[in-house]
Amino acid sequence: MLGIGLSWNEPNIDDVKDQYTSEVFYRINLTAHFEITPSAQLIINPTLNPSQDALFYLGIRGRITL
Repeated sequence: MLGIGLSWNEPNIDDVKDQYTSEVFYRINLTAHFEITPSAQLIINPTLNPSQDALFYLGIRGRITL
């Protein structure tokens, strides 16, 4: 499964810009009970890190079902 997520946040903190987040992910079923999901995220104007204009993250999640 391929997915895209987008979000917008308007913080209630004075003099802080709106935060925009995007994510792209792909879920890979390795077996009937195990899957991994690599992802890439881009955060523009991160609210909790105002010294940065943008942050980029790569991640991987795993899921095991019984």
